[in-house]
Amino acid sequence: MAEANFRKLGLIKNIHLEKRDAAMLSHPLLKNHEGLIITNPPYGKRLMAGQMPELAALYARFGEALKQEAEGFQLAIFTQETEPLKALRLRPQKQYRLLNGPLECTLMTFKLDPQSYWR
Repeated sequence: MAEANFRKLGLIKNIHLEKRDAAMLSHPLLKNHEGLIITNPPYGKRLMAGQMPELAALYARFGEALKQEAEGFQLAIFTQETEPLKALRLRPQKQYRLLNGPLECTLMTFKLDPQSYWR
């Protein structure tokens, strides 16, 4: 659906959309470039009870992949669950409170550079 919308807007040639495991983050566009990675991971009703540990593990793998493959990029994550974001081991730049229908959500942004990595 997102691809169809970007195509209608005439923006598809400027945007790379892909669905894959977050830890499998290698792509030629990531090397020696700058850009913005936006993700909307599962949260709220899209998560089954007890999946928070798996979500934190996913964020940890995603954070490591970002540090290795996408240094220099910006990252934006739209989620209802901010606690698992700590597993990224990145210092957030900005945080915005938004609504997704009736759900209170957060859009958190990060700069992918060594100065914002947690040790």
